[in-house]
Amino acid sequence: MDSVQIHLLLNHAPIMGSLLATALLAWGLLRKNEEVVRVSLYILVGSALAALPVYFSGEGAEEAVEHLPGVVENLIEDHEHLAKVAIMIMEGLGLAALGGIFFSFRRQTLPLWYAGLLLALGLVNGGVMAQTAHLGGLIRHSEIRAGAAKDPQNKSEKDKQNQNQGNDPSEEKKDAQKENDHDKDHDD
Repeated sequence: MDSVQIHLLLNHAPIMGSLLATALLAWGLLRKNEEVVRVSLYILVGSALAALPVYFSGEGAEEAVEHLPGVVENLIEDHEHLAKVAIMIMEGLGLAALGGIFFSFRRQTLPLWYAGLLLALGLVNGGVMAQTAHLGGLIRHSEIRAGAAKDPQNKSEKDKQNQNQGNDPSEEKKDAQKENDHDKDHDD
């Protein structure tokens, strides 16, 4: 399994896990249910662990797609920059949750201020992780990029210019292919 497969296979786990854990944490605090709070802490730790291979496989995934048609370099860079912030928040949240687990075993009740801090950090983490995922999706999913909804055929800029000038892009592509074939014949 290569880094692209690892990145794609695991990238949803820390996002969905941390969102689920944050919702469970809120529910546990609201209901004053220590078991639910503790389960949310375990899920946060698991999400933080799952985020590590996602983050570290990102560079290999970038190398695999950066030269593919339709991939825009600054989309990769935006995703990469926010991923650095996201991994720091996620790992900090995971460590804080681990601290909460140890604390909850020594004492039955997690202090409200600590649980509130975890909840606030979980909400921030959820937003940053969701935006990081969105930026990652923009890299290969051109249908969700700005303007894609306005242009249902999602034509390239060159195709649009040709259409505005009355040129048929398919004819232009055929001419380019003929020219390429002609060059190959004369190279022999």
